[in-house]
Amino acid sequence: MGLEWIPVQNPTADSDVWLKRHLPSGVTARERSGSSLLTEIGCMAHARRKFYDLHQTNKSEVAAQALEYIGQLYHIERALKELPPDKRQSIKNQKARPIADALHQ
Repeated sequence: MGLEWIPVQNPTADSDVWLKRHLPSGVTARERSGSSLLTEIGCMAHARRKFYDLHQTNKSEVAAQALEYIGQLYHIERALKELPPDKRQSIKNQKARPIADALHQ
């Protein structure tokens, strides 16, 4: 895949730029840019796969909980699929943000 930077809409005021990356493993957005004003974001499917592998290998309770949270987020996404963007965002803020925050801790 190489180095490919894809700018995405900034969902918060905490960061000037959000970038989705397709970088070789081990290279971070900050290393690539040299800027502290970048926030690297990733693909939930890739993160889920890492938790799945960890749970399969070690029966990790932390990984199992992460998979549960990710499943809840996927369920919300499916339910909102047909709504207009502004409605989706409003409902995500109400329902998905607390789950994402719990996942992040």
